[in-house]
Amino acid sequence: MASDIAAAEFVVPHGDTYLLLPPAEVANLIGLAFNLDADSDIRAVVQTRLTELAASAPTLQQGGLISYFDAWLLPEVSYLPQVLDRFELFRACLPAAMIAYDALPMTHPGNYRFTPSRESNVSRYFRLLATCDAAVCISDYSRDSLLIDLKRDHRLVTTVAHPGGDHVEARLQRQGTLTSPIQFLRLGTMEARKMPVEIAQAFAASGVRPDEASLTFVGAPSSSESEINRSLQRLVDADIGVTWIADASDDDVRAHMANADLFLSFGIEGFGIPVLESLRLGVPVLYSGIQPAGSMMQGKGTLWVDTSTPLPMSEIFRNFANRETIQALSMTVAPHEVPTWEAFANDVAATVVNLTQMTRR
Repeated sequence: MASDIAAAEFVVPHGDTYLLLPPAEVANLIGLAFNLDADSDIRAVVQTRLTELAASAPTLQQGGLISYFDAWLLPEVSYLPQVLDRFELFRACLPAAMIAYDALPMTHPGNYRFTPSRESNVSRYFRLLATCDAAVCISDYSRDSLLIDLKRDHRLVTTVAHPGGDHVEARLQRQGTLTSPIQFLRLGTMEARKMPVEIAQAFAASGVRPDEASLTFVGAPSSSESEINRSLQRLVDADIGVTWIADASDDDVRAHMANADLFLSFGIEGFGIPVLESLRLGVPVLYSGIQPAGSMMQGKGTLWVDTSTPLPMSEIFRNFANRETIQALSMTVAPHEVPTWEAFANDVAATVVNLTQMTRR
């Protein structure tokens, strides 16, 4: 376990001080956001809870943190100046590591839209990612993007740790034959790299009838390319079995994933945690493009398909609008072979510990 490798605490700002909190308490703190009414003020709720914790939790000033810790890890993507200031201060005094996520603005600028006042902080965050003492990447693709596109020095520590999927309870693959239409599901924001329009157009061109199969998109509209949203909406309005749910709740997402027959993950993903979530639910996955999670689980519930042109994409829907074909793929699903968060934490901890030992030599 990670706790056997190194002791770790979460540092949470509170006024002019910092609270040192154990993982369980931080999990509860993060969970506050998922149990609030729509009109609740999350900031006020969190601050109230932090004030309660401050009565008993260890508290340090910023200078005390430097002497307290052996290394510093920034596990989040943040463009807040105060977070970046703090990281730069600590990396001047301690071995400092970051976790590198997903596709970059440098590789897929269409995914990102920053206001002018924020652009300098975004640039600063990625400069830190390119120069920090150690970077833990969530996939080989993420690592290569960091080394090639951000031009991170190859002599710096750069490792890979795969996120887990065991936050979803494992469920055995489905048995028996159902008579309802096949449900294809695509989850995620309507970004160009995830091919939402191409997927919907291929479904429309497949000739599959609504009583045979349906295609559901669950995810927020594109914030950078409005034409994607308009094109997808036109296909929804054509009444061919395409549905788009742009404002799904967490419960809605879980229900759609659990009830899907096939999960689609096409295009480019930094990793692809929804692929692991689907497999844990016993739902097989079709993937194409850059899909680290899909590739990792190939033959254990995921299957690579050709989406290079519209014709093979349409054939995918025709071929899998068939219960027997889906059942055969479902029998390969291996929920218990999905990577775990414990393994991820161990890999991250090992990188930080090794960095600390290297620095002491």
